[in-house]
Amino acid sequence: MSSTTPPRPRRARLNFTIFALAAIGAGWLGVLIDLGSGAELTTGVATSDSGGTAGLAVFIALPALVALVLYIASRDSAGPLGFTLRFRHPVGWFAGAAVLYPLVSAVAVGVGITTGLAVLLHSVSNAIVTPLLVNGHLTFTGHGDVLASPVPSSIVTMVLFTVVGVVLVRRRPPAQAPIAAAEPALATAPARV
Repeated sequence: MSSTTPPRPRRARLNFTIFALAAIGAGWLGVLIDLGSGAELTTGVATSDSGGTAGLAVFIALPALVALVLYIASRDSAGPLGFTLRFRHPVGWFAGAAVLYPLVSAVAVGVGITTGLAVLLHSVSNAIVTPLLVNGHLTFTGHGDVLASPVPSSIVTMVLFTVVGVVLVRRRPPAQAPIAAAEPALATAPARV
């Protein structure tokens, strides 16, 4: 189809939801494959001398395959999700972020190492999770910080960021028409008295 096809936000949200579920589910499917195949477990994590497991391959390949299928299935372009910044020259902003991100990360890791903050955060997350495990509210083997931890891979953090993302998507202003397309309409509009 042509590139002038109007965007379909509903289709874009559906594709985004499908990809997000595939990306999250791929990790858990990989774990189930490793557990089912009898892969050697070290502290609850599958390990391999060859550098990877079948579950790891699924975890890496499935989101890429789903993205490819979604791209092929919706060649007409589902339209933007609204996650792109609306600056006149976004390349400069993205380049600045690409330069700034490693610098801020290095400072944060350096401060965490020198002050022992990383140990503190790990201890706090274990202080929250351990009583839940001991009292029988949670049943989990392995690292308790998978459930509640400040790292992006914890379940609580993923849920919080998902909720924030949904709220932000729902609160975004409606898309505005491009300025160049709106000018001719203003010039031909009849004057009101």
